[in-house]
Amino acid sequence: MEATPQSTDGQNRLRHVRSALFVPANRSDWIEKSPTYGADVVVLDLEDATPAAEKSAAQGIVEGALPRLRERGQGAWVRVNELGGPFIAGDVDACCRPGLEAVCLPKVRGPEDVSELDSMLTYAEGKHGLGRGSISIVPLLETAPAIADAAGVFRASSRVAYGGGIVATSGDVALAIGFRWSESFEETRALRSHVLIAARACGVHNPFTGLVAAVDVEPVRRFAAQSRGLGYEGMFVIHPTHVPIANEVFRPSEEELGWSSEVIEAAAVAEREGRGAFVDAEGRMIDTAMLRVARSLIERDRLFGQPSSTA
Repeated sequence: MEATPQSTDGQNRLRHVRSALFVPANRSDWIEKSPTYGADVVVLDLEDATPAAEKSAAQGIVEGALPRLRERGQGAWVRVNELGGPFIAGDVDACCRPGLEAVCLPKVRGPEDVSELDSMLTYAEGKHGLGRGSISIVPLLETAPAIADAAGVFRASSRVAYGGGIVATSGDVALAIGFRWSESFEETRALRSHVLIAARACGVHNPFTGLVAAVDVEPVRRFAAQSRGLGYEGMFVIHPTHVPIANEVFRPSEEELGWSSEVIEAAAVAEREGRGAFVDAEGRMIDTAMLRVARSLIERDRLFGQPSSTA
């Protein structure tokens, strides 16, 4: 598990995330166990996973759990309830504690929602002695207006660091768009691609997607691989058995790392010999752009610490 480094101004630098495991915020026993699963972050869910009658009690659980998760080196996000509802103010106040890295905002309607949450976080950070701007925002694009204006949503606050195409079987996005979920995931490919391009254009740190509601690991692996192929860097998961799949798929493969090492070594030889572009072992022409890709793959693998085969 990657510990969150500290920046010089006391704020958390952004964590690179492959897997974000949802955990019901009202289940203190599950939260306590969550660091054993290996997720890059756990998402304490005050929204859909917590019954209305238990939301107030869950706020207290979250408030106490965040510092303990931090002590154990576990990255933590919180999914709050939607803006305009009766719980959002208490959610934000409870979760703005040491150990919180990001707030997931559900059912975003447009840029104004992100701006409103930004203001709420600024107030709560000041109230609880946290560095201003230390908490990131993960806007969950679950409405048609937010998806249509994905770039506007991502640009609404400098806090937006993670975000992308959020889809799930019979979930909010399916209701908003009207698609029918299939095992091929083709009905959401265009949606995910559209939002991913917006995220990249807006400089989103870690484009994110999700989620497959089935417990079966096989569709999770296929969805993760397809999303990685599109260019995503991580995904939400709902079950501990999904964590190692996301960690593996969204980390450079042994083949990618092998190619990267060969390219970097060959580039060093070419530079000593005064050559620019060169041909790799597979007969492919390698230029500066491909060398940048190779270096980025090596760097991404380094961020996660252990050999990719054990992810």
